[in-house]
Amino acid sequence: MVDFEPNNDVDMIKRSIDGFLEQEIEPLEKKHEDILTPDYRKLRDDGRLKDEVVDIIKTVRRKSGEAGYWAMHMPEDVGGGGMNIVDLVDILQHIYSKGLGLNEHLIENTPGPHPTLLEMDDSLKDEYLYPLIEGKKDGCFALTEGSSGSDALNMSTTAEKDGDEWVIDGSKMWITNSPYADFVQVFAVTDPDAGPGGVSSFLVDADNPGFTVTRVIDTIELDGMHAELDFTNCRVPDTNVIGEVGSGFYTAMEQINYGRARIAARCAGLMEFLLEECVEYANSRTSWDRPIGKRQHVRGMIADIAVWQETVENLALKTAWLIEQGENPIKVSAMAKYYATETLFQAADNAVQVFGGNGLSLDYPLERVFRYARTLRIPEGTSEMQKERIADEVGLGSGIK
Repeated sequence: MVDFEPNNDVDMIKRSIDGFLEQEIEPLEKKHEDILTPDYRKLRDDGRLKDEVVDIIKTVRRKSGEAGYWAMHMPEDVGGGGMNIVDLVDILQHIYSKGLGLNEHLIENTPGPHPTLLEMDDSLKDEYLYPLIEGKKDGCFALTEGSSGSDALNMSTTAEKDGDEWVIDGSKMWITNSPYADFVQVFAVTDPDAGPGGVSSFLVDADNPGFTVTRVIDTIELDGMHAELDFTNCRVPDTNVIGEVGSGFYTAMEQINYGRARIAARCAGLMEFLLEECVEYANSRTSWDRPIGKRQHVRGMIADIAVWQETVENLALKTAWLIEQGENPIKVSAMAKYYATETLFQAADNAVQVFGGNGLSLDYPLERVFRYARTLRIPEGTSEMQKERIADEVGLGSGIK
């Protein structure tokens, strides 16, 4: 099973990340505090991030790319760090144990390089993949549609062959980083009669005249990162197909376990953050001449956070270890994603309660984690979809027609 002995290389990377955060990220946050916090200050009236904020985020990604963090999860032969998923989970947890801030942009999957892009034609890698790995370009992953939700295969976006081009028509919804991306990886139906084998993946430049960011979607995250996209007579050359025609959906689904392990790692890190914040606050805040940490109900809420954190960390590591062994841990990854996101939300609620009125204040970091935790119960498969998958795997058969 998983070796829980400390990994010296990973420990060294964590210390390096701590130094990077202290020297590069914290000064940026302090310098631009007036537009970074509270969250709503980042946004324009139309919901987009202000140009200054976009520049700050891109600076963090570029600096992270130069330091070797941004693409540490990508293979070495394309300029990445070649890190295995077990070590990556450990490092992601460490990054998110610092809370939510610019540290979120040190290493991420959606706007940055991810394994599905390894399937692109070699002729495209100089233009797209390598600048992405270096943090000099951003992308986005356009799979979800407004009418399909968790039923990702039920998409209406199509791509038809026209000579040596493909013509893409349709719309996508909830696409992270799309308002600021240099290019879009979009999934479209190329053969409506082929089921999962009828979906292909394409690269579309953000300045393509057939592509439009229709609107930025206002959400409780107040991050300005999610948008609705339109593709109308959007023409791309045949070379912009990623992988083989008809392989797009399979390629996307291959990353499901990987994505769930990453989300669980984030949750474990944020619960570690919440635990530290609550312990410090409960030891210093007094009521009736005693620290509130001596009150049974407060102790119980904090103890629950500690239990959830340890359990989520173990589930994330087990999922990662099984992936590393070449297995397909459908049940465990579903459990990890479901349990991690549900308990993070409970942990954030407990933390707000421990802080009382201060927990609701924008002066403290808890309300942001609370809002973020609520969103995580939906992407990469809702909690309900995870329970369906778990029920399938324990022997109840499929409940989805």
